[in-house]
Amino acid sequence: MTAATATAEAVEEFLRKCEASGDEAYGAFRSVLEKLEDPSSRTQAQVFLSDLQKRVDDSDECLNKYHFRIQDVVLDQYEGYQGRKNLTMMVIPSIFIPEDWSFTFYEGLNRHPDSILKDKTVAELGCGNGWITIAIAEKWLPSKVYGLDINPRAIKISWINLYLNALDEIGQPIYDAEKKTLLDRVEFHESDLLAYCRDHDVKLERIVGCIPQILNPNPDAMSKIITENASEEFLYSLSNYCALQGFVEDQFGLGLIARAVEEGIGVIKPSGIMIFNMGGCP
Repeated sequence: MTAATATAEAVEEFLRKCEASGDEAYGAFRSVLEKLEDPSSRTQAQVFLSDLQKRVDDSDECLNKYHFRIQDVVLDQYEGYQGRKNLTMMVIPSIFIPEDWSFTFYEGLNRHPDSILKDKTVAELGCGNGWITIAIAEKWLPSKVYGLDINPRAIKISWINLYLNALDEIGQPIYDAEKKTLLDRVEFHESDLLAYCRDHDVKLERIVGCIPQILNPNPDAMSKIITENASEEFLYSLSNYCALQGFVEDQFGLGLIARAVEEGIGVIKPSGIMIFNMGGCP
């Protein structure tokens, strides 16, 4: 059996596992992440992901059949573009899939001068699959950017997306103008808003967040049922849940933003800046 044949068979076996269910697909990718995290198997795992991407398309049909989708996020359409033209990003059904309002938020960030994020310590709240966090690191070269999300599966997928963009198709690191990789600049952590930064004494200079809606009004109760093995529907709802219908502050996420600002005061440095989406989900 040739190496190419063995690789093709490995990809097909992987897809059969993914086809079984969303939970099976997530488990399969979690195994890939374990290999990416191990320097001795990282190159092999990245090559496998490259072969996998070539095998499938980025359609809704792929998402429905295999419970994942790998697609390009185009960056050179935004004001002040520099660097690579796109990011390669994966999504699964149990995390919030980027919609127009998140791209509008990123476009808004691009309207600020580069100095707003350059060389800064940044946190993105509600990072989802990590695309904005990674895009910030790619364009503005912050000293560190933390992608935070309450959904544990979102964090695992974000780490996979980080490796997908930090390494080339043959598993070699991609260096920026300062001879660093995205792995040097980005971290993802499970966190209810800024809890990770508070608990680990991380001091921030910038806090950004595209928060469309408010979460459950009882966050303590929520924290007890948020686990990696929760249902896909529940995990997805963490990013797409309006708790008190009919209240304008809920529809526009103002309650959650208010809590983020309150927590931010405790972890942001003097003269720090917070940037949030105030328009809600169109």
